[in-house]
Amino acid sequence: MTNVINALLSAGISNDSIQTTSYSLNPVYSNPVNQSVPPSIIGYDAVNAIQVTLSGLGSVGKVLDQAISAGANQVQGITFTLSSKAMAALQKQALQLALQDADTQAKATAATLGVTIVGPISVTPGYVFQPISYSRFSAAPQTPTPIQPGTLQVTATVQVTYQFS
Repeated sequence: MTNVINALLSAGISNDSIQTTSYSLNPVYSNPVNQSVPPSIIGYDAVNAIQVTLSGLGSVGKVLDQAISAGANQVQGITFTLSSKAMAALQKQALQLALQDADTQAKATAATLGVTIVGPISVTPGYVFQPISYSRFSAAPQTPTPIQPGTLQVTATVQVTYQFS
């Protein structure tokens, strides 16, 4: 793993963008043909997993290739998400649109029923964000590994209770 991390650092990825997510060490046992002989430890299986956070989509394939060339033998998957700042801006925009839609629907309901809207009694916002994940793979990479990010979606829902007169 040291070689992989050093390759990532040499590629310009900051140390803060590389994080250990799990580490395990498990015994590997012999499987004797003779059932009267108990299994014995013949070695150990070590798994050291890291997460790398990148801010640019263009470098994902190149970084994967560098990590694999440096000795990484499993890639658990790729997840595309948004920065906290971008997420906050999109949630605000989605909430504004959801509130406008609720207001339009309330006005249409009031007009249909022949009543007047007094105002909202309660407002309960909610958000849905679906990151895009790519499944685990461990094939020999092409040069460079093609990565297609797709589209991220941020959705706001709002439940507004209005008082009518």
